[in-house]
Parts: sequence; C-alpha cells; structure tokens
Amino acid sequence: MKRIFLLGLAAVVAGCSTTGTAVSVDPMVPAGGIQYPDDPAEPHLTNLRRLTNAGQNAEAYFSADGERLIFQSTMPGVTECDQQFTMTLDGQNLEMVSTGEGRTTCGYFFDGGERIVYSSTHHVAETCPAEPDYSMGYVWALYDYDIYTATDEGGDLERIFGTPVYDAEATLSPDGETIVFTSARDGDLDIYTMRTDGSDVRRLTDEVGYDGGPFFSPDGTKIVYRAHHPTDPRAVEDYRTLLEEGLIRPSTLDIWVMDADGSNKVRVTDNGAANFGPFFHPSGEKIVFSSNMHDPTGRDFDLYLIGVDGSGLERVTVHPDFDGFPMWSPADPGTFVFASNRGGDVEGETNVYLADWVDDAPPVTLSAPVLGPGDPAPQAHAEAGVSVEAPIDTVSCPAFDPDALSADLADHSGRYLAADALEGRLAGSAGAACAAEYLRYAFRRLGLAPGGEDGTYFQEVPLESVVNPHAPGGTGRNVLGILPGTDRRLADEYLVIGAHFDHLGMGGMNSLAEEPAIHNGADDNASGVAALLAVAERLAVGPRPERPVLFMAFTGEESGLLGSAHWIKNPTVPLENVVAMINMDMVGRLAENGLVVYGTGTAAEWEDLIGPEIERLGVTRYSYVPDGYGASDQTAFYMRDIPVLHLFTNTHSDYHKPSDDWDRIDVAGIHTVSELVASLA
Repeated sequence: MKRIFLLGLAAVVAGCSTTGTAVSVDPMVPAGGIQYPDDPAEPHLTNLRRLTNAGQNAEAYFSADGERLIFQSTMPGVTECDQQFTMTLDGQNLEMVSTGEGRTTCGYFFDGGERIVYSSTHHVAETCPAEPDYSMGYVWALYDYDIYTATDEGGDLERIFGTPVYDAEATLSPDGETIVFTSARDGDLDIYTMRTDGSDVRRLTDEVGYDGGPFFSPDGTKIVYRAHHPTDPRAVEDYRTLLEEGLIRPSTLDIWVMDADGSNKVRVTDNGAANFGPFFHPSGEKIVFSSNMHDPTGRDFDLYLIGVDGSGLERVTVHPDFDGFPMWSPADPGTFVFASNRGGDVEGETNVYLADWVDDAPPVTLSAPVLGPGDPAPQAHAEAGVSVEAPIDTVSCPAFDPDALSADLADHSGRYLAADALEGRLAGSAGAACAAEYLRYAFRRLGLAPGGEDGTYFQEVPLESVVNPHAPGGTGRNVLGILPGTDRRLADEYLVIGAHFDHLGMGGMNSLAEEPAIHNGADDNASGVAALLAVAERLAVGPRPERPVLFMAFTGEESGLLGSAHWIKNPTVPLENVVAMINMDMVGRLAENGLVVYGTGTAAEWEDLIGPEIERLGVTRYSYVPDGYGASDQTAFYMRDIPVLHLFTNTHSDYHKPSDDWDRIDVAGIHTVSELVASLA
C-alpha cells in the first residue's frame, strides 16, 4: 500500500508529545470509503463501506452529533502500537489525537464532541509496552493504563484517574456527566464510575473475575458489560496468579446488565462461549454483541442481537472472519459501525466499517441462548436452516465450571470423569453419555473442529457384539475432534491420537471386586482421556503439527473394543489416509510403575523418535514392546496395517476395582506422557 503518513514517525512522536495537538494523517481510503455490495445473509446491514485500510483499526465510537468517529489504530509506517485517531464518516479528516507515545486504548467523545477520554501508558514509557509472555499460554496483557482527557484535537491533556495497575475501558453516560470504566485498583478487575474530572469514584462490581467493557443504555439507567467469573478453586487461583503478573487468560465471557448504580445484576448469556463488546440497541430493549458461539473452533466471531432478558437471539453477521466492537450512532439509529477482518488487503488486518442499519429486516433467528456446560444440550448453535447436534436425550449431567479447564485441563477432566456422579461410565449408560458431552465441550473449547458424523463431534456406536455376549447393548458415542495441520500438502494425512473413556459401571464380570460398587476407573481410563486432552491443548496452543490430528475418545473398550472397531469399519476420514495411531490407556501411574510403549516395531522410525524424547523428559524407567497387539483400541488399527503406539504405565492392585480413584493418580506423570505424545505429532 502507499505510505499514508505526511511526516516521519519521529516528527509525530515529538509533535504530539510536546504540543498536545492533533497531527493530520493522509486518509486511508477514498472519500466515502470502499463500498461493498449488500449481503442477503446480513439483512440488517446495507450500504456497507470500509473507512480504514491496513494495520489494526478497531473500537470506533461516534461523537454525540454522529459526525465523527474516534478509534484506535496501529498503522504501518505511522505507529508502532495503538494510538487514538479521529475521522469523519466519509473516512477523511484523519488525525492522531493521542500523544504518539506508549500504547493507548478505548477512546470516547464527550462534552458534545469537544473533548475525548482515553487510556494510555505513555506515563510509564514513551515506547510500546512489551507483548505478554505467551509461554504461559494464550494470555492478554493488562498494561498500566491510566485514564486521560483532552480536547478533540489532543490538547489540554489531563490525567483524571490512575493507579499502578490496569485502568481503562472508559465510556460516557448519555448526559456526559459520568464515566464508567474498568480498573484493577482494588485487586480485581471491576467496573467503576466517576465524574468526568475523576472525582466521586464508585465501585459497581465485586465478584471474583473480570468485569469490563461497560456501556450505558440510551437513557443512562443501565449498564451492559462482559464478565468472566471463575468459581472452581483451581480456576480462581489461576486467574489471581495471572492478575498479579498483569495478565488475564481469555476464557468464557458472558453478557450482563445492571442498573447504573450497580444494583440488579442480570446475566443475559450463558453459553460457554466468548461473548464481548456489548452495546445497547437504540430502543434500550436489545443488545448487540460479538460471539464465537457458532464456531466449533472458537476462532470466528460474529455479531448477534439479543433481548435484555436473554430472549430472541438473532445473528447479525455471518462473514467467516472476525466482526466486533459494534455501535449505533447516538444521533442516527440508522447508522452502525463495527470492526472486522473481512475484506482487507492483508490477511488478519482489522478495519472500521460503516453501514446503514435496517431495524425491521427479517431476522436470522437462532434457537434459544445456549445452555450452560452442566446441561446436556450442545453449546454450539448453527445458522437458520443448518442442523445442530442433538441433545443427549434427557440425561441430566453434573455441572462443572468451564473456567477450571483453563487452570489444569488434565486434572479437571480426570476428576470429572472419575467422579462417583458418573457411576463408572459403563458404555451406553447415562454416566458415559455425560462423559461424552464433557469431551465434546472440551474439544470445542480447545478449538478442535468436529470430526464425527454429520458435522458433529459424535459417532453413534452400536454396543451389541457377536464376539462378546456380555456387551451392554444399546448405543454409545465415540467423540472426535480434528486439529488442522499447517502444511496443506499433508492435509489428507491424519495422525490419530486416542483413548477410551468408558469403564465398568458398578463392576460386572470384568470386575475384580467382591461386591458391586461404583468403579470410577480413574487410571482405566480417565487418565488416558486426561492425557488426550492435554495433548490436544498443547498442540492447539502451538506450534501446531504439519499434519492434521484426529483426536478420538472411544466408547465400548471394556466391552470388546467396540468403539474403535466400529470406527475402523465406518471411518469418518478415509482409512487409507491414517498414517499412524497413538493410544493411551492407563497412564496415571508413571512415578510408581514407569512407562511401557507397545508397538515400537510397527514402524521403523518409532524408537528413533521416542528414545530422545523419553530421555529429554527424564523418564528413567521405561521399556519397549515391538508388537502392536494388546487389549486396547490400538489393536483395531494395527490389524489394518496402520503403525501404532500404545502407552501404558502398568497394572496395579487397584485395577478393575472400586479403589481406582483419582486421588491415586500421578497428574504430573500424565503431563509427561502428554508431552511425549505431543512431541511425536
């Protein structure tokens, strides 16, 4: 693209920081913006035009008269990180109105458009703050922003609120008298209000977790915001530990509404997805927001409209790229702005889009808001006319805190699967159905695409067997998810990583107990499933493998390898495209028993690949078995001449007994096994 800056970068920084006045920048688009044709799938939006071009441009908000926008931008050749800019609605009269130093966020007009408020780190350093430490996973940095006001030309800069922690996300009440914002001043991320001079600070939220992104209703009586409230002790500990380091781990976010004084808090969404960027409809009766609820990978965000009571969920945008940060003009409810990755010249850039809003457009209606993770119904909903996963009949599953998955997915999943409430997960039972639903939720949360039948995460498995007359009968479910690879040339070559999730229920003929009792099967095989999810988590965070990985949680293993045998006969990807299979069964006693790796003779490369990794991980007791046969699910693949590995930490005195509980599991060992398997992908 052409250079859009009139001056050198050094001149901008010097000019803005010393004079406090706006610096003009060449418009990024022709007058009127770049026009796009109307999309029949987005009937609320017409006359769509793009007002920016290149870089990262987002959080665009109107002036009170609806004539201008203020937005944050990292422009190539102009800024190294986000600064505040204003422009008119035709994409012209582009000016940088922040200092050009540090990083800024969340600009907003007030005083009839004559002043602005925004947050900045320039008081800490002139340079851009460092990116967060991604070795801790996908985290957001909570920079030491303070809140400033200035004229709409950037002059008369004044810090009105500041602490040594995060103070940002400031917006204004319709009367221009009150600022609502987010701060960590009291040790948690909460919402506050203050006067425009920084006085009369009041705290509105006090629940543990992240409350933020607040906006007033058109009449100023209510505030809409996003919230993330972990309840599981491990998730709370993870949240607080990160917060002390100025970080937050993005997770489930829901939309909430409260009165302007902080009373009468009401949760609007409860769907296990990331919902953020809410803004009130001009009527005050609906809320527009961005969500990934429709995308099993969790990567695509679209705009949705919902009633303040949680009813009437409607999808506004359907583009396969990010859409977010919506706002209606306060002067014209027929004018709508949002940010999007669609239509850019460079993949991944974010631009500001303006559209005419058609309020009475025929709705793209969805089913009711998604149920919480404790409910049996699936959390992903599709567009109108597209089928979604069916709920698990009438099964009532134990609830769980989805935020705990972020703290230690392996430990959380193992504890959930091996709990008494699932009654031993006998194939075909209600407990096994709940386990399958938990796994579907975990796969979706990790960003795995559905790998089952008909675009779902499930494959129905008949549980009758001519070989095993004691098979339970009925049907069960394999649970399957796909992590795409990075090399398109290998897109048709699948590595399968599997573990079975069923166990013995109350015991039965395979039990070694003297009396019927719940057999929780912590090692056999909640441990293998925990390792499976830990592998998926490692690979999803990255670096991703070159080949796609098909993760499979099998049912019916204890009844005669029914789930894996059924998949081999009815594969959901071409069987000839499976290059190898790695199975994990009973991997929860590594420290006690060491590691046995079966199948090392099924491919010439296995030992050369495995040996160095085992040594790197410090596993001192291990052995190899060349044969691929064994009493677990890799056998079905080996019998089709597919190279296999089977990882096993040996049997023990709790095997097939009620005493096989999670408190006897070596969770650190599970992480070691998962790291080994991930290294082979």
